[in-house]
Amino acid sequence: LNIAEAVWQKEIVDLQFKAPKNSQAKLIDIYMANRSAYNYETNENVTIASNLAGYATEYPSDNTPFFVLNSEMSENIVKVTIAHEFFHTIQYAYFDASSIADTLWYKDIWWIEATAVLMEDEVYDSVNDYIYFLTPFFSASYKNIEIYDGSHEYAMVVFAKYLKEKYGFDEGLMTDQQLK
Repeated sequence: LNIAEAVWQKEIVDLQFKAPKNSQAKLIDIYMANRSAYNYETNENVTIASNLAGYATEYPSDNTPFFVLNSEMSENIVKVTIAHEFFHTIQYAYFDASSIADTLWYKDIWWIEATAVLMEDEVYDSVNDYIYFLTPFFSASYKNIEIYDGSHEYAMVVFAKYLKEKYGFDEGLMTDQQLK
């Protein structure tokens, strides 16, 4: 809970991103699961692959976000995973995921993941988990920026960090004016 509160403080209060949908009226559920958690709304188990640290999604009834964490992680990985997955819940507040075609979603997932990895480092700078993704980036820098392969999209944190350092933060990370 302390980790989640620290993440909220940094991402919502300090950096002033939008709060997740419905968070003014509801708590955001965080399931700690050893590959499976029970979703009481849908009456089914939510599973997580053993190679994933976590994932975020929304309840179908009202689009309130929640996320699932793999419980077999060190404390530092729990910290950065909560920062990462919570940022996904913030991202959902900026758009309606159900209205986005799958082709567009997969085309833009690199930015969604790169900025969520950026938030890991913004909230827990001393952990430096993003460094894990530098080798895949530099060994495959020839790849298209939009590649989604389970590694490259996270490695694009290099580009997100560059933009953040050059232009800083604003609602939505960078304004159109800054990018011109």
